[in-house]
Amino acid sequence: MCLRNLRWAAAGLVATLASMATPAKSEAAVQVLIEQYLLSGPNAGQTVGPTISLNQTGSGFLNFSTNSSSVWTNDTTRQFDVNISMLTNNASATTSASFNNQVNVSTTANFDGTRGLRLVLTDDGFTAPAGTATAFVQNTAGASNALGTDGAGNNVAIVTGQSITQLLNTPLTTPATSTDAKATGTTVAGSLTPTATHSNPGSSGANAATSSLTTEGFSTYAIQQIIQVWATPTGAGTIGGSQAFGGTFGSAINLNPNLNTVPTPAGLVLALTALPVLGLRRRFRSKA
Repeated sequence: MCLRNLRWAAAGLVATLASMATPAKSEAAVQVLIEQYLLSGPNAGQTVGPTISLNQTGSGFLNFSTNSSSVWTNDTTRQFDVNISMLTNNASATTSASFNNQVNVSTTANFDGTRGLRLVLTDDGFTAPAGTATAFVQNTAGASNALGTDGAGNNVAIVTGQSITQLLNTPLTTPATSTDAKATGTTVAGSLTPTATHSNPGSSGANAATSSLTTEGFSTYAIQQIIQVWATPTGAGTIGGSQAFGGTFGSAINLNPNLNTVPTPAGLVLALTALPVLGLRRRFRSKA
């Protein structure tokens, strides 16, 4: 009986230490900031109309829509409605992190080609495996165009999508849970990619841009995409309301661990801690 009690006490101690060594990971916060901006003229790049923040927590497939924001839908001058289909693998530490977003835009009756869309998408839930020393960041942009053609088969508009990717240190300065300000933080040095650009029709395929960095003590981080997408009328025909365009934008992070710096896993430390208890049990049994 004494040995059985000792065994259960040892198991309880190990379980308690394990729960203390591996705290529960909170769900990732994801923010999608959306605004319209002027494409040309002396105020090119200036925001027009409302800026809205759509927020969720979680991983895997997530969906966002401007239809859920009364601030956006009540703006009678808006030229677009937007839906975003997101796929993120932020749930666990991995050497291949990904953050992919399909931006689907629908024109309103106000569309006249003078405005573009700017989106800032931030996911704060990524974790690098222990000992990560080098990160390669690839950013891709691919425009989609369903605005149609005229009677001669000419496209009524050219759709262009641009994006950059950067990694931010967490915790963020302005959190991704913010409902009135863009998520911000210090950029992980070297992670900012060049701009990837793709036009449809025009470019032969999705454009990719890559950056690489060497980092020490790399652990938790956020991925942030900054996207601009717009449609330029060609004059070949008119573009009315409820016409579709958009793009697919991806961020792929490949992390290379430095095996010489990987610390002893917490589970192994606990296993080694339990060895004297197991040895003590065998010693009691041999004397019985």
